[in-house]
Amino acid sequence: MVSDIFLGFLAFVFFIYLIIRLTRGMGLNLTWHFFVGAFFLRVLAGVILTLVYTYYYPDRSLADTFRYFDDSYFLHELFKEDPKEYCLVMLGMQSDTRDAVPILESMTNWFPALRSPLYNDNRTVIRMNALMRWFSFGSYYVHMCCFAFLGFVGQMFLFRAFQQYFKGKEIGLALALFMVPSLVFWTSGVLKEGPLFFCFGVLLYLMEKVGRCGLSRRNLFIIAALSLFLFHLKFYVGLMVLPVFTLKYIFSKKRDTSRWRLVIWNYSFYFGLATVWHFMRHKWSLFTVFRWKKEDFQGLAESMNAGSLISTYDLEDNGLSFLINVPQGLFNSLFRPFLWEVYSPVILVSALENIFLLTAVLFCVAFRGKLKWTDENWCFLVYAVSLLTVVGMVTPIMGSLVRYKIPALPFLLMFFISIVDMDKLKEFTTKFKKQ
Repeated sequence: MVSDIFLGFLAFVFFIYLIIRLTRGMGLNLTWHFFVGAFFLRVLAGVILTLVYTYYYPDRSLADTFRYFDDSYFLHELFKEDPKEYCLVMLGMQSDTRDAVPILESMTNWFPALRSPLYNDNRTVIRMNALMRWFSFGSYYVHMCCFAFLGFVGQMFLFRAFQQYFKGKEIGLALALFMVPSLVFWTSGVLKEGPLFFCFGVLLYLMEKVGRCGLSRRNLFIIAALSLFLFHLKFYVGLMVLPVFTLKYIFSKKRDTSRWRLVIWNYSFYFGLATVWHFMRHKWSLFTVFRWKKEDFQGLAESMNAGSLISTYDLEDNGLSFLINVPQGLFNSLFRPFLWEVYSPVILVSALENIFLLTAVLFCVAFRGKLKWTDENWCFLVYAVSLLTVVGMVTPIMGSLVRYKIPALPFLLMFFISIVDMDKLKEFTTKFKKQ
């Protein structure tokens, strides 16, 4: 235990060094002191998350932050038994049947009990942990720091991509990206969220760069690789980027057309495309996948007798049912859990965070200037709303909802920060100080 903590501390110091170097090399508009402090907060949150899961989930096989780490031990051991089989499993070429590699049966999360309509993203995280074991010496805290660092670097790339649109508001952008409590908490552990934000951040940075400088072969290859990896982690996060990316391109070409009309046209096109695909490949259509996903969540809640199940409308595998569920999905993501729905410390923090976010939004609205709709703040808002809607529709479990919606929260805040009039805010601050 002591050696695990010591190795984790060494990893923490090494990552602090890398963050200082990255801050100076990426041309970020804030000093390295902020990023070092934010990373320290991230690792502290990781320790708290570890303690919560240690005492709240005595069965490690049910604790997300431990189960991927524990399962990676067996995959790492496979190399000692059969290096060829290890390589095949790591490449996904020998992993889908229980009889193919017997040692995989020792894992608790390699073969899911519930149906997985797309890829089993558990395996992606288990493989990442197995790779980390080559240099972590089996220390959980080294893995924790690695996952926290990955997510943090992704957010640094997001900051670099969008800081040009927040001149004079860099602190606000930094708070939206690095200080949202649920985002800090869930990207701090050995969970999918850390690698997710790494892929997401670098991908959006490159896509924004392509929009300004054009597409090179190198960037095309990296974007394709990151998109594939993001799809393996949480496909819906990357899926919602595609219509927003085309929307920004359309905005740049149709300056004389109503932005609302362009949004409706753009999303109608993708909805029509999804509908056509639904009739061509019903089993693998988005509507079917979302219905399966929701049913899996409901089955999980019922099997564990969870008291956090949200009562929602039925989601059928057709476009009409999808549209009917849009208002409820957005409402659930934005406002739940309510304070009276709290049943654990984690859900309490999320309920308080909802109140904090609502207060922050009202603050931004109170100090808004003349609303200047830019291509960028349109895209921030549209992405946040579309992702929150999908998450709210397919996630009827409170504990999962608070995690799945975190990629949307920074963009929601970024939109409202972008409409703040800094002169009006400074004037109010000056009057307040005089009083």
